[in-house]
Amino acid sequence: ASTDISKNIGLQATLFNLGYEAERAIVMNGENARAKTPRRPRENYFGWFVNRHEAEIRALVSH
Repeated sequence: ASTDISKNIGLQATLFNLGYEAERAIVMNGENARAKTPRRPRENYFGWFVNRHEAEIRALVSH
């Protein structure tokens, strides 16, 4: 799809958690092309958790 998620670690975590990110992007892009109001990607609980604890996660992986 045409949404930049490079700065949203929660969306990246959600896609990693769910898998098939390329296929999901293609499907959402096709649905959005036909929709009056395009949908935006959303975090699932795992993505929300990662966003909520981003500072702690970054501190752990930086060592």
